[in-house]
Amino acid sequence: MSGRWLVKLKWLAPIPLFFFLAVTVACGGAAPQKPIIIEKEVIKEVPVVKHVIVEKIVPVDKVVVVDKVVVKEVIKEVPVEVVKEVLVEVIKEKVVVKQVIKEVVVAPTAVPFKITVPDWVKRGKSGGGVLPWMVPYQPSDWDMHVGGGFGTLLPSSPRFNQLVEYNPVNPEEVIGDLARSWEVSDDGLTYTFVIHDAKWHDGSTVTAEDMAFSVNRILDPTAQRGRTKFLQEFVEPGGASAVDDKTLTVRLKAMSPLFIKNLASDYMKMYSKAWVESHTQDEMSSGPQGLIGSGPFIVTRFEPGTVYSYERNPNYFKPGRPFMDGVDVFYIREPARYVTAAKAGQIVGNWSPTGGSIPPQDMAQLEKDTGGKIRATIIPDVVAYWIILNWTKPPFDDPKVRRAVYLAVDRQFAVDQAREGFGTPGTFFPPKLGILKGVSAEDLAQQPGYRNPKGPDIVEAKQLLLEAGYPNGFKATMSISNTPFIIKLWQVVSEQMREDVGIDFTLRSLDSAAANQALRKGTNHAGTTGMGIILPDAADVLGQVFLTKTLRNALSWTDPKVAQLISDQSRELNTVNRFGMLREIQGILRKGESHAVPVIWTTSSGFLDHRVRNYVLPKTQQLVHKWEHVWWDPDHDPKDYSSP
Repeated sequence: MSGRWLVKLKWLAPIPLFFFLAVTVACGGAAPQKPIIIEKEVIKEVPVVKHVIVEKIVPVDKVVVVDKVVVKEVIKEVPVEVVKEVLVEVIKEKVVVKQVIKEVVVAPTAVPFKITVPDWVKRGKSGGGVLPWMVPYQPSDWDMHVGGGFGTLLPSSPRFNQLVEYNPVNPEEVIGDLARSWEVSDDGLTYTFVIHDAKWHDGSTVTAEDMAFSVNRILDPTAQRGRTKFLQEFVEPGGASAVDDKTLTVRLKAMSPLFIKNLASDYMKMYSKAWVESHTQDEMSSGPQGLIGSGPFIVTRFEPGTVYSYERNPNYFKPGRPFMDGVDVFYIREPARYVTAAKAGQIVGNWSPTGGSIPPQDMAQLEKDTGGKIRATIIPDVVAYWIILNWTKPPFDDPKVRRAVYLAVDRQFAVDQAREGFGTPGTFFPPKLGILKGVSAEDLAQQPGYRNPKGPDIVEAKQLLLEAGYPNGFKATMSISNTPFIIKLWQVVSEQMREDVGIDFTLRSLDSAAANQALRKGTNHAGTTGMGIILPDAADVLGQVFLTKTLRNALSWTDPKVAQLISDQSRELNTVNRFGMLREIQGILRKGESHAVPVIWTTSSGFLDHRVRNYVLPKTQQLVHKWEHVWWDPDHDPKDYSSP
């Protein structure tokens, strides 16, 4: 494209990945003396075997589906209708059943009632005093159910627990948090959780009634939710109930392998019912004084725009944790300042070690400059940046204008100029999920909105604007947050749009809280949002951006077919069928007529002092933010890259 006001920067050499996570599913159990062979011809006449003893589990890799179904380990023989139906289906379609068995039999299995302490707890080092950290984001909404980003997650997550969580040292695995165990009914629809003996920060007892109240609060269909909305796809309002002080049940609409994965999100926090009922929403959102938790850390100080501080929860229900005595988190917006502070030993890391807005090339250089004393933490393509159009008012109430914006945005140009090549053109689903498996970058470059060279997209966008009555484009306002990288990104995009199609956005730079408020209220013609995916699954994007009454869809754009497919895919147990639904959703969204325009996927990066130990890079930047598992080791050798 000629006449650009910016000169494209050279692509930097890719940064090597500093962490790789291997997915290992470990299955135990003693080998039986003899396998039981169930012949295919008589499968309907033979009782079905299923693991029913909590202390010992028959793993899915012990069930081999070939010409015969071979059960290599049997603990107890009982008829189970759900599994029997699945096994009968094996006869018809082996591929489908192997997947269903994995989800129905193994995924919901209860964690044993025997409480075990992880090995790393014994290696942990308590103490270290109050450690200084930095963060480039100011707190926005302190209510985890309502808030939608780092402004909520970073200050609030250490204060609360979930029912279940992603294992901080094996982030592929879901384990209990407040739930000491859980089990699933034979029809796969009722989850029963037994909770730990725990205390709220005010000394009162955590009860199953608090848990049920919290889940039902997340499920409230009349309330706006940030990153918890997708739970409503699985559970009806009021679907959680307390059986007794330590037991609660959650009844699903339909069996789904996605339920427990979403319940483990850092945003699915459990609250004190009494505390919520005695405070207003403004009190709960505006500061830490509005809510108490049961989590590993207690907030002791909050100075807006400056610092927030924690002290160790002395009554935490997990013995030995947390390891840090206390934490001061300082607000430092400018990269040059926090890089200098890290080199001088004034801070020990980024409170979000994969902080999103920190340039990865700066983090790699920081590690090099310090000889490994500061470690770069980098996850590629887990943060998306979107334009959110106010589709309820002109000019974006016209789907032709919305499609014109979708076509006109030069995504590759934005990656090159605003991110110096660290990113990929913005697609509706994360690039690495396999939804577009078999579609190369060259194939994507032929799709409208992604065409390279960009000329055909620009011609079509101008024609649409002409048909909509805007032959020379128009002026509009766009709210953005005031983080340096984000300002740079939207300056690049707005100038490109102005030059190519005459859409002239006036950027209104606001702090995080005000920018989110503007997005919720539709104050401007358009808003922008950065969205780190919570779970590495397409449903995560759908839940955050295309369900109604969420931060990124506060004005409730919807399409009946998309809404139905979102619901259907969340219940579909067959991966092949589910991916077909996701591709159908993608096809509808690629018309460019929705409220949301994906611009770029980019790398998330940050840094940690080498003496911060037991931090394992999670699958996304939104997971594992309670910090109960990390300790400070003043004697650690900077040349030692081993774990923990």
